[in-house]
Amino acid sequence: MAGGGSIFVHYGTVTNCIITRNSSFVGYVGSDFYRAGGGGIFMGLNTANSGGVWNCTISGNNVNSAAGIGGGIEIYRGGPWRIANCTISGNSGGIESGGIGAYATTIPTIISNCWAVSNYVVAGCAGGIYMASGVECYNSFIIGNTCDLANWSEGGGVRLQGGGLIRNCLIANNIVKNGGGGVATYNIASIQNCTIVSNYSVTSAGGLYVARTNVAAKVENTIIWGNSAGGTSSNWFIDVNVGAVSTFTNCCTSPNIFNAYGNASDVNTITNDPRLISTTDFRLQSGSSCINAGVNRNWMEGGWDVYGNRRIDNFRKTVDIGAYEYLSPGTVFGFQ
Repeated sequence: MAGGGSIFVHYGTVTNCIITRNSSFVGYVGSDFYRAGGGGIFMGLNTANSGGVWNCTISGNNVNSAAGIGGGIEIYRGGPWRIANCTISGNSGGIESGGIGAYATTIPTIISNCWAVSNYVVAGCAGGIYMASGVECYNSFIIGNTCDLANWSEGGGVRLQGGGLIRNCLIANNIVKNGGGGVATYNIASIQNCTIVSNYSVTSAGGLYVARTNVAAKVENTIIWGNSAGGTSSNWFIDVNVGAVSTFTNCCTSPNIFNAYGNASDVNTITNDPRLISTTDFRLQSGSSCINAGVNRNWMEGGWDVYGNRRIDNFRKTVDIGAYEYLSPGTVFGFQ
């Protein structure tokens, strides 16, 4: 069907479901192909629509057209929308968003505590999640997503387009052709307390790519490390045509954020190895320079890291850099 291979949500909530192996056959609705995606679920259409998806598995769905978007879920217009505690895996999109595509939402759309894993997009952006203005993603794992390497593509894990916020997320092992194996931003975007590691780009910016725009990206308390690229700039690259100044605050990456084109600034960048446990376990080890090296923000009071640990402990009271808070081994007291 066109728009939601399995479920079309105008209002209401989908809970505790397995949605698998459905297809949305994209046909243009007028000139607006955004209305015809969502291989598994389509949410929205009108500005007054709202609802959510909770505790679901959305896997193996596809948009059966190179022009289709949102292989697993598409959100278009309306809100508020909420996707929580879901696994979105093995879905396939056409021109954008293999896993989740969130577009033109007028009220914040929130994605939280989700796994976007091993999704694929044929031609374009966002193998994992595409986020437009007003979309926020918290405490999620975005791992092993791919943009087809035969076509132009940016944002193997996440594409932040015209806004969006991503916080407390692990973005790892994603693949793209043209920039931002982990994350690509276009226009204003915020990245907070994320770990962007082991991603790959065929050309440049294996980790983070800040694309052509006159509005800056804001990155803080984030690890961008161990990414690779077939061309230049393994961890990060800021396009020469970015007219505004992108800011990096208390981040860990290499090389240091340099201001070659007058469009980048950094405060307290750490260029030492963050000492992650392994190539598959991206928590911090004892002795990491990222421990208690972040900058505190109001949201951290009572907030949680990607594993559900408190962001601010009662002892040092300073946040760690990255998606994970370091937990020191406990002390056992014996009494007789």
